[in-house]
Amino acid sequence: MRIIAGTLRGRVLAGPKGRDVRPTAARAREAVFNMLNSHANVDGVQVLDLFCGTGALGLEALSRGAAHVTFVDLDSQYAQQNVTKFGVTGTCTVIKANALRYKPLAPADIIFLDPPYNLGLTEKTLAMHASIGKSGTIWVVEAETGRIGPDLTHLGPFTHIAERTYGAGTITLLRQN
Repeated sequence: MRIIAGTLRGRVLAGPKGRDVRPTAARAREAVFNMLNSHANVDGVQVLDLFCGTGALGLEALSRGAAHVTFVDLDSQYAQQNVTKFGVTGTCTVIKANALRYKPLAPADIIFLDPPYNLGLTEKTLAMHASIGKSGTIWVVEAETGRIGPDLTHLGPFTHIAERTYGAGTITLLRQN
């Protein structure tokens, strides 16, 4: 896995090996940022990457101009390893915590939500964290295709912006009202 655009383009991400891991594929990450570019500016924004795993989404945002990324995961070792390896410790914070219970100190402009599939964490996290953004915050939600309906707006003060399906995952963009 590599960063696909921006100042970190081509850098190889460290990550666990095995079938139990589901990093966001390059094609899906490219789609995420194409969707974001149509609805938000990544330059200079604060990003929160919940269930960050390797940190691929947050590092891609940083590479494309985000000012700061906060990575949150119970197993944050690969995100920390990548942040250190890429020399971006000054613009990143890696927090080892349960993303479901994490409360940020300040609202983010963009929130990536990519929990493990088949555990019902997408709905729980959106419902519990509906107040951690601010008006205009963009939520990028990746969930297993067919597991949840396209309308996630009932889980909080959200407006559905866009949606794309890539393989086993569906990416949904929501704007916080």
